[in-house]
Amino acid sequence: MFIKKSIIFLITMVLLFSFPASGEEINIKQKDYNTLQIYIKLKPYKGKKFLHENGKIYTQIDDLKKAMGFTFKFDKENKKLIINEQEYTGEHILKNEKILYIPLVDISHYLGYKVNYDAITNIMDISTSGVLTNTIEFIPPTRRGWP
Repeated sequence: MFIKKSIIFLITMVLLFSFPASGEEINIKQKDYNTLQIYIKLKPYKGKKFLHENGKIYTQIDDLKKAMGFTFKFDKENKKLIINEQEYTGEHILKNEKILYIPLVDISHYLGYKVNYDAITNIMDISTSGVLTNTIEFIPPTRRGWP
């Protein structure tokens, strides 16, 4: 039972921590958007609507605010976005004069999060601490005990 739990733990750790280093360009192919899994603080992101423009993923600011816990105000007249009481000068898209979209990766970096993407699993991980990769060698015991 110990061996089985150890192997499951190791596989889980490898899958969770096999993302490229933060700061690398995140390049998601258009065909992969439908199967992309996004995790914020190790929880699945439940954004309802996404836009895919110019190779970027845009998400509704209201959905992201719930997942990341920030405050924002948007001045439609001057087209200014204030996040955590500071002006955000990055991109944003206003659709139908009421739905505000922001680029997921850019806003995550702006808020101090680290963004990692694994092209093999098509998983994007957004976290405050970044991802560490540890390699652990497991040698199962023999019948006579440890080697």
